[in-house]
Amino acid sequence: MKRLAVLAMAGFWSLAAPALAAPVRYVLDHEHVWISFRVAHLGFAQAMGTFTGTTGEVIFDIEKPAASSVRARIDINSVHTSLPARDKWLLSEKALNAPRSPIANFESTRIEVTGKNTGTITGNLTLNGVTKPVTLNATFNKIGPNPLIKKEVIGFSATGVLKRSDFDFKAFLGPLGDEVNFSIELEAIRAD
Repeated sequence: MKRLAVLAMAGFWSLAAPALAAPVRYVLDHEHVWISFRVAHLGFAQAMGTFTGTTGEVIFDIEKPAASSVRARIDINSVHTSLPARDKWLLSEKALNAPRSPIANFESTRIEVTGKNTGTITGNLTLNGVTKPVTLNATFNKIGPNPLIKKEVIGFSATGVLKRSDFDFKAFLGPLGDEVNFSIELEAIRAD
């Protein structure tokens, strides 16, 4: 009789207190990750481009977003500015130095919730062999089933600023601005 009572109480608590959701792993959908950047050009306008080769993952804890994490690898050779001569120069040792450092890595170290769907993601960016902290202002856009692929997808937008000189990119400092503004749009697919 005592055992039945214990089992009944255990059943009650499992109904009354549902288990907390565990963090979920999402893999970046390389077809739906856009990293764009812009830098001042002689003060006249902003030179712009994108990186199209990004892989990585988001570990998302919907109950405790601050316990989430992000890791990404950006293929420097995927830079695209719509001008082949400029792309070639950007990949050279004088600019992004792709022969020496073809991959940039980002790994989050802290996530802070700042609003209902907003937060900051601070992490270490390794670029051109230099590792520096970078902070992203992020917006959580949506989580739900993607009707095209029939899988759960999560989406974020983020913006940030870095200094070229911090990563030992000094070509044309002055004519080209030191600050690089960037924005990220990403979708990631649940990995199970």
